[in-house]
Amino acid sequence: MSAMISNRITNSPVFKFLIVGGISTLVNYSAYVLLFTVFGYTYSIAFVAGFLSGVAFGYYFNKRWAFGKQEASNLRLVLSYFVVYALSMIAGILVLKFLVTGMQVHPLIANFFTIVLTTCTNFVGLRYLVFR
Repeated sequence: MSAMISNRITNSPVFKFLIVGGISTLVNYSAYVLLFTVFGYTYSIAFVAGFLSGVAFGYYFNKRWAFGKQEASNLRLVLSYFVVYALSMIAGILVLKFLVTGMQVHPLIANFFTIVLTTCTNFVGLRYLVFR
């Protein structure tokens, strides 16, 4: 019984999305920290670059593994994927700016909370709009 439940969980799109998203988030946050702290870019520029690096990494794995779409990428699929992430990125920038400038949260901590929010919006967008 527990093996069946465990198997059901690990094969679910939510679980797979979270795994891909976790790795994509590491790519995203690593790029953000590197650009912000080492290279001295503003937190907004570092956010965009980190976000886009995570999106690029996650596209293939979300499509093939998390949502099980094996067909070749077409223009609608690629565009809708990037539209979901573009809207999420815009929302993320707004939330990040609010947390940093309005709430005086340190940019590294504010970005963590922004990533949590955008992860939720990304799953809903990908599951119900892109890979339906």
